[in-house]
Amino acid sequence: MNDHDRNPAMARRRVLLQGLALATASLAGCGGGGGDSGGGTPTPPPPPPAPPASGKLVYRNSGVAAVYDLASRTELQFDPGVEPSLDPGVAVSRAGVVTVAREGDNTAFRFATYGLNGVLITPYRVPRDFAFQLSAVLFNADSTRIAVAVDEPTSSTNNTRIAKTLVYSWPAGLVLAEIPFMDEPVWAGTNGEFVARDERTSRLHLFSAAFADLGTPGNLVVPETVGAYNVSPDGRYIVWEDANLLRAYDRNTGQTWVAAEDATSDLHSPVISPDGNWVAVHARNLLNFAPHVFRFAPGLKVTVDSTLHALNVGLADTAGRMGWAS
Repeated sequence: MNDHDRNPAMARRRVLLQGLALATASLAGCGGGGGDSGGGTPTPPPPPPAPPASGKLVYRNSGVAAVYDLASRTELQFDPGVEPSLDPGVAVSRAGVVTVAREGDNTAFRFATYGLNGVLITPYRVPRDFAFQLSAVLFNADSTRIAVAVDEPTSSTNNTRIAKTLVYSWPAGLVLAEIPFMDEPVWAGTNGEFVARDERTSRLHLFSAAFADLGTPGNLVVPETVGAYNVSPDGRYIVWEDANLLRAYDRNTGQTWVAAEDATSDLHSPVISPDGNWVAVHARNLLNFAPHVFRFAPGLKVTVDSTLHALNVGLADTAGRMGWAS
């Protein structure tokens, strides 16, 4: 018998410590009594509630252009003039200037600007031989540049037709860049970067404000349709259509997820709200397509339901790129 065994208090303490060690070892070796014994990743909590969708959504609705006020739930329709046979849709600047394609001819393509009240501001004729407008005309964040894609001959001596992304200064209208084989340009944030789709591979490419090709963000491949993808106003998220799915990519984290699914309809022409909390797509509501608006957040998947998400619009056969003003 040693000195510790002669001390009753020390002996009791040693027994308690031994019991605690055995209990700890037992807990460490078991499955936790109904917990996740598989070691899987826990389901992330749902995103916090977002403020109601706000601002104004602009789009083509049958033969007219339309502005839908999400606060009053009313739609304003106006005549945008004759559109190209392949309608590229509608865009809107952060200042609320709406751009709508118009029918051109063999010497120029045309578009016009409108206010959110549907009143014509200015019609534009852009001299460019045998150029056909492929995309909506999009303003950058501070409305000092516009970007548009056209289908036109490769050069004055080569009649092979290719897509080109054109960037102009605004409002001077000086040609700043002509980027061959790229269509569907979309501005990506506030630093002058933009994304365009390579017509040969359908991959998205990121371009700097100085028009340098910065590579393929996420190596994303998107459908060859008008308005097939869009970029959030802050430049962080890319969303694109994939039949009845809406997919999303986070440029900051590299995360890709399905943001929406519709069992009865394909989803077209996504656009993210100015605050980044909502997304709109064209989806079938009964027989025709109409804008649907639903929640958007990293990792969130929404089941699209027309009874919950479809906007109540007239005519109701919407198509082409959409825009979203604050």
